[in-house]
Amino acid sequence: MLKTNRRLAASLLLKCCMVAAVVVGQIASGPNIFSMDRAQYYTNLSNVWTLGLAVVMIMWELRQALRGAQNEPPHAGLANAMVHNAVPLLALVDFFAFRYGYKPRRYDLSWSILMPFLYLLLVLGLSMSGYRFSSSRAPYFFLDYRALGWFTLKGGIGTFWWIVLILLFVVAMGKVMLSIHNRLELRFPGVKRAVTPMSEPREET
Repeated sequence: MLKTNRRLAASLLLKCCMVAAVVVGQIASGPNIFSMDRAQYYTNLSNVWTLGLAVVMIMWELRQALRGAQNEPPHAGLANAMVHNAVPLLALVDFFAFRYGYKPRRYDLSWSILMPFLYLLLVLGLSMSGYRFSSSRAPYFFLDYRALGWFTLKGGIGTFWWIVLILLFVVAMGKVMLSIHNRLELRFPGVKRAVTPMSEPREET
């Protein structure tokens, strides 16, 4: 029981650090936190996504602790350091350290490309509608299809090829993360029967 309490405390502390890192990073980035200028960058959106997940998991873990449940769910400056380094690293540490017996399924790898894909649709949609990202047509140079072209191969590559390369990189990174997770699970098994917030058994009435 003591070991479980320590594990829960460590998990909650780590997730609270993630929340703090996101909040500090966004505040340190300047005013107008909810402005479109802030939302046009993938780093900021992914940080907010991570913040939301961390808050949900904190609430779920606290609820499980109050109910006495034994099964856990699977699951250039201050601003730059927080949004580009602290938040992603804390999220990875949380994923590897608190596995709760989670076993990846075949389609779980697709989650790694879901947010990048949605972000791509958002940026291209805004760009094609004439929206200006600060002083340019795209928040990142490789998404500026007007300047690079879509399928250019001479003197540089077009936006389509950049998307393909980044997609391959994200998928490869996802595979590596799951591979590390599986190796850790084999060496340090977690809870055998994992219960997630989405699959939590309903109480019979």
